Amino acid sequence: MLTLDANVFVAAEIRSEPDHESARRVVITAIEKGLRLHLPWLAVVEASVAIGRRFGSAHPAARVAAELTGMPGVTFHPLDRPL
Repeated sequence: MLTLDANVFVAAEIRSEPDHESARRVVITAIEKGLRLHLPWLAVVEASVAIGRRFGSAHPAARVAAELTGMPGVTFHPLDRPL
């Protein structure tokens, strides 16, 4: 089981980020090894908004949101009051 911060997905997506290669490797390795990722739904919002701002367009933001929500092995958790 693994939880990743939205910043990891942002860095994995943007080549100019200082930790791009490391972040990309973490995400790819998690998928290849079939690790269970546990993410709050907020991670989708955070990553897609950051990508959209960086590129100045909703298209990359929507693509990242779709990729995150379609990733194999991911369980999303609501951010509700008890959590």
